[in-house]
Amino acid sequence: KFAGETTYDTACRIQKRFGLKVLQVFHDTPPWAREEKNAGGRFVRDLRIIHRFAKTMARRFKGCVQAWEPWNEANIENFGGHTVDEMCSYQKAAYLGFKAGDPGVTVGWNAYTAHPTRLHTRGVLKNEAWPYFDTYNIHSYDRPDSYLALWAPCREAACGRPMWVTESDRGMKYESGPPWFELPRKGEILKAHFMAQSYASSLFAGAHRHFHFILGHYTEPWNKVQFGLLRVDFTPRPSYVALAAVGRFLAGAKCLGRFRPGGNADAHVIAFRAFPDGKEKDVLVAWAEGPLEWPQRGKKKIEWQAPPDLTVEEVFDYLGRSKGNRIPSVLESAPVFILLPPGESRKLDLEKPPASHWRTGTPSPVVLQLQLPRTLIKKVEVEKWAGVHEYIVDPEKEIELRFFAYNFSPHPVKGVVFLERLPPTWRLTPPEWELEIAPQDRTEFRAVLKRPAASADRNADVWILLSGKFPGAGKPVLAFRLPARPGEGYDR
Repeated sequence: KFAGETTYDTACRIQKRFGLKVLQVFHDTPPWAREEKNAGGRFVRDLRIIHRFAKTMARRFKGCVQAWEPWNEANIENFGGHTVDEMCSYQKAAYLGFKAGDPGVTVGWNAYTAHPTRLHTRGVLKNEAWPYFDTYNIHSYDRPDSYLALWAPCREAACGRPMWVTESDRGMKYESGPPWFELPRKGEILKAHFMAQSYASSLFAGAHRHFHFILGHYTEPWNKVQFGLLRVDFTPRPSYVALAAVGRFLAGAKCLGRFRPGGNADAHVIAFRAFPDGKEKDVLVAWAEGPLEWPQRGKKKIEWQAPPDLTVEEVFDYLGRSKGNRIPSVLESAPVFILLPPGESRKLDLEKPPASHWRTGTPSPVVLQLQLPRTLIKKVEVEKWAGVHEYIVDPEKEIELRFFAYNFSPHPVKGVVFLERLPPTWRLTPPEWELEIAPQDRTEFRAVLKRPAASADRNADVWILLSGKFPGAGKPVLAFRLPARPGEGYDR
């Protein structure tokens, strides 16, 4: 049973009336759908439930909510600490549900956060999850100078789909108590500088959409961090005004590339084709900053010289104030927006933004899922700040594996699931299962695994792959890892 009129319905209608496009997200499982205690912050186990929920929500908010994220930060313990195969199976069921309710709605990846890992990307690729998201969504709380290198696994996992950064900031500690939780004055200015730095760097690093976290007053007491661009009484901080400047000068922006004056890694000049005030321009966002944390930021100064024949129409500071039509000879932490005629940025030696390789694929209505006791899932601290959780199993013991095959089509399906690959010297029985699944139903099948002792090799093979053949319903896959110690086969 679903609630009647809620604040979600009311807010959505108001936002629609004022021309806003809405991306909605959820990250809870209601008590009636939980199979164990204290599991509200984890995926529902029965994927038929998330499929039905997604289908109902897509219909309920059709035309009002344009995009959905089926979960929030599922890879970290705050939101369930899920394994990558869990994230992939859940994503597939949710995607099929949303599309059944509204074929035109945008379905994003259940947003990944923390340090992007090659392991997570391999899981997305091995599970062939890319046909089940329209956008690949991530959260990032790193410095802007790190985006390009850090997001390489994300660009690969996106498989050519648009990458959306649906949360981004760099937390700053407040200095006063309630109710204001104000930032230090110097910090307010540095956060305002950060806005253009973050947006420009994100678009150059491959993002198609970038959402700052967060407009409203919001604190995390355990970190003593203030995120909000607005104060508790809705008056704007300088960073809110800086965001308005970004919105004005990078309206409709497409990144053209990056220029490094003098090859200096701390000098940033990023070029865009954009429509400030509705007029097509080339726009340069220029600043100087090193790979530094808040206490050390705001001190960098770098002399530079633009090409002498560069035609400049107008220069604006990070808050949108006009500075005439002369490019400053010194780059500082405070970004400037330099407006040029369309095509004028070709006079700069631009490094092109990276691309995400397109992978073709068609979603199958048959979804495979592994269910193991959640007591086997452990956090893996192989990379700093990485949100990785994995099953850790006992070697040299027989392990019962419980699988489900779901049929989210309106017709019964019949086919076979088979073991496609298994690490050498491992044993899995049986290697094949003949299945028949009713519409909108699931069937269970099991196997017994025995694996050898753990290897110390980070390149050890601990991936298992199941594939299916269901005539008329595609070829589902399920890939998962069963390491016997944290980090085993992490680089595989």
